[in-house]
Amino acid sequence: MKIAIAILKYFPHGGLQRDFMRIAEEAHERGHSVVTYTMSWKGEIPAWMDVRFLKPRALTNHRRAELFFQDMHKALEQDPCDILLGMCRGPGLDVYFSGDECFALNQTKKHTPFFCKISSRIRTFSEMERAVFSPDSKTMILNLVEGQKKSYMKFYGTQPQRMFLIPPGMSPECKRPDNAGEIRSAFRQKLGIGEDRLVLLCVGANLKLKGADRVIRAVGAMPKVLQEKITLLLVGKKNGELERLAQNVPAEIRFEGMQDSILSYYLTADLMIHPARSEAAGSVLIEALACGLPVICTGLCGFSTYVKESGAGHVLEGEFRQAELNAAMESLLADPDNLNYLSREALDYTQHTNLTGRASAVVDLLEEFSHGTY
Repeated sequence: MKIAIAILKYFPHGGLQRDFMRIAEEAHERGHSVVTYTMSWKGEIPAWMDVRFLKPRALTNHRRAELFFQDMHKALEQDPCDILLGMCRGPGLDVYFSGDECFALNQTKKHTPFFCKISSRIRTFSEMERAVFSPDSKTMILNLVEGQKKSYMKFYGTQPQRMFLIPPGMSPECKRPDNAGEIRSAFRQKLGIGEDRLVLLCVGANLKLKGADRVIRAVGAMPKVLQEKITLLLVGKKNGELERLAQNVPAEIRFEGMQDSILSYYLTADLMIHPARSEAAGSVLIEALACGLPVICTGLCGFSTYVKESGAGHVLEGEFRQAELNAAMESLLADPDNLNYLSREALDYTQHTNLTGRASAVVDLLEEFSHGTY
């Protein structure tokens, strides 16, 4: 069949973008043709993929997104597809991959009703979201976690029979290899980090959103004896605010920038810290666990449930408190034997849990939806 996929922007390092590519690859391997509609693309375009660029002209992001959907539907009238999958919210989708939290609900928490009413940005994105989740919509919805599903159902009254829970989509490449110890030693040597160092890892395209400032503050609050042993690696887009904050912390903090592959970072680190402010799922959490890396994260991360079930870390529940993160980090880092134990727990858990089936499950559902067999 011919599958059309809508994604506003593609770049190699985004979690949603990686999900998109794995789904497209799975569909291609099954013999389906894939047409992608997008406004921008960074990185190499696969030879088998038909990418069609739409360039709506507008002064604001929300107006461009609105016009993108209008232009795409006009293009599909001329060149129809069997099924339209949206990696972004908007009208007329057959299937929506729900990679984000409820936008309208979050805005009501941040702003007054009056501001939500007068803001054209909030109004536009809320209307695009409503086009997917309203009871009047026919769009099938793929949810990443149960909590996300429930929040949409509560806010919009979305029918449960239109919502499908899909498994995680971790890349098989992130599983701990047999020569993990060799990779760890070689990468530490490459980075100039001694084997006696405690390496902390924070990963995210948007480091501030993923709580990197909270991690830096926690490192700054550590006892001097621990600070002298710590190297904090921040993998993501560089941020001037974070760099200035790090200058005031007497510990080794390195900004590694964006990376095409972070497997070596997972294997090199002793603890991953992800106190995110927003994280619908969080593939980096299960990737870290699969590499044997203990995790500290906030409970609002969709995949924090896997951290809890594995027993390989600590989940910060409820409203974020800096003191709680400080204490959790200090407690784990002060006991290397406990870190080793948590590492073994992570590996044992991930070896018996399906963490890689998302792309296959999505294409299964697309095939069922297109044949009306769901």
